[in-house]
Amino acid sequence: MRKSYRRSIAGIIIIGVVIGAISFQWYTKQEAKQWPLTVQDTMNAQQLRTFVTTQLMNNEGGVYTNYLDIPIEPEDVITQGHAILSESQGLLLEYARLMEDEKLFFDTWAYTKTHFQLASGFFRWRIDDDFTNQTQFTATIDDLKIIEQLILACEQWPEQANILQPSIELFAKNFITYASYNEFMNNGYDFAQDAKSSELDTSYVHLQGLALLQQQHIADQSAIETMKIQSEAFIEQSYLGDEFPFYRQRLLLDTLSIQTKPTINMIESLLVVKNLA
Repeated sequence: MRKSYRRSIAGIIIIGVVIGAISFQWYTKQEAKQWPLTVQDTMNAQQLRTFVTTQLMNNEGGVYTNYLDIPIEPEDVITQGHAILSESQGLLLEYARLMEDEKLFFDTWAYTKTHFQLASGFFRWRIDDDFTNQTQFTATIDDLKIIEQLILACEQWPEQANILQPSIELFAKNFITYASYNEFMNNGYDFAQDAKSSELDTSYVHLQGLALLQQQHIADQSAIETMKIQSEAFIEQSYLGDEFPFYRQRLLLDTLSIQTKPTINMIESLLVVKNLA
């Protein structure tokens, strides 16, 4: 199974772009602009976008993990070089949708669908830029975030829904089959070995994605509702306390025991808070 991997520089840059887009939309919708965007803010955001789209992407729309092209082996769990993550593709879809950039959204989706999506409707978690290393592992959190953006894009651009809906329906149809374990969401599925992950990381719980998926009538709504309830209880029980407000990192789904790693990863706890928000 895929292990938790260190967030890459490219991932951090794309997260910055997305946060910038969210902030931009929030600011522009406020009547009383206490902290208005300056001309410099707007220029910086544009420069960041230009760098990502011209220096950190291939010609087809795949986002590189790093600027320098450093080869990786298939078994490497730390992603670097010009390998491309489904996580980065999902973040770029979110950015494009928030910025109402229809062309960027559908160009990014075309690349993601062509090179990442499996016959099950799930997505490879990583590929090489030259397609020599195309893993059969999936990451449920990254899959959910991609599908979340497709569902929201159908609402935003209803005239384009026919392009996105088949992929949404295929994923929704197979979600419980491949992404559940003991009524919990799991970390992922290995389609090469036909094996489910028996673990769930706290940072992988994506309640909004589950809620949106539940709205798709082809999905098993009852099973997803149970999954949401179980997931919320897991997060609540993972909280370490007000004096040290972080979260235990992993649930072992065979024994339903919560595991704390030797070190606390701050970004994982921040992702838990973001998902709760």
